[in-house]
Amino acid sequence: MCIFKQDKKLYLDIFYKKKYILNSIIIAFGIALILLGVYYIKINPLPLIDGIDINENYANGGLLWSEPLLERDVPIFMIIVICFAFYEDYIGNAYEILTFYNKEKFNTLVFSRWLIYTVIILFIALANVFIQYIYSIGSILDVLILMMRFIPPILFISSLCLFVIVIFKNFIPAFVVSIIYVVLDQFSGGRLFKVFTLMGNSFFLENKSLFYINRLSLTIISVIFVYFACRISAKI
Repeated sequence: MCIFKQDKKLYLDIFYKKKYILNSIIIAFGIALILLGVYYIKINPLPLIDGIDINENYANGGLLWSEPLLERDVPIFMIIVICFAFYEDYIGNAYEILTFYNKEKFNTLVFSRWLIYTVIILFIALANVFIQYIYSIGSILDVLILMMRFIPPILFISSLCLFVIVIFKNFIPAFVVSIIYVVLDQFSGGRLFKVFTLMGNSFFLENKSLFYINRLSLTIISVIFVYFACRISAKI
């Protein structure tokens, strides 16, 4: 009974000990990102675009192609959040306790925690996109299409980070691998990782089909990473 109570306490600590710190960081980041979107509208607004298809806007003068905030900064913050959320799982035998409480072949506990934090960061990032471009593009539908463009890269880096954490049972390799991926991708202009780049810029300008293949590839790989991470973490 004593051991059970100790395990239960550790189990609860994993979820609540750092909860308020992490949530506070996410809230602060969200407010900063939204304020940045407002700043772009008031101080540095994009030119009005009327009657031009959104795909054509991408190729006009590099418009919408330089997005380091959403293709570098947000993914890096996503990495920090996932590492912070899961690093305590592998302190001592904490992950074994979590696995014991999961009776399925798919670790729903890991999946739900990953999903919650990923969706929150995605929501914050997409809110920034909406605020920045609704004035310039005008059409809500076109802005929603633009917002969808940024989902696969953030989803990919989040799932990659989770997968490496589960494989190595340590957040440090996940942090290093994910950060290196983002940095090399930025320095190569998206050309190093080809269809798995987080940017997709050069691919779209060369061939629209390659851009869509890039977004689809990132989404599919993200699903695979998360699936196997949750299957592997369901076993001690």
